[in-house]
Amino acid sequence: MTMTESARPMAVDGDRTGVLLIHGFTGSPASVRPWGEHFAALGHTVRIPRLPG
Repeated sequence: MTMTESARPMAVDGDRTGVLLIHGFTGSPASVRPWGEHFAALGHTVRIPRLPG
C-alpha cells in the first residue's frame, strides 16, 4: 500500500518552542498537517508522528 505525502510523519526544526501534534485514532498526520505547516512557518519546531490505529 502506498502512502500519500500528507499522511507521512512530519519533522521540522525551528528556533522557537516545540509543538507536538497527534492525530486521532483512525486518522493520519494529514489531519493535523495544516496546523504543523502553520507552526513551522512561524519558526516552531514541529513533530507529527504517524501512530498505529
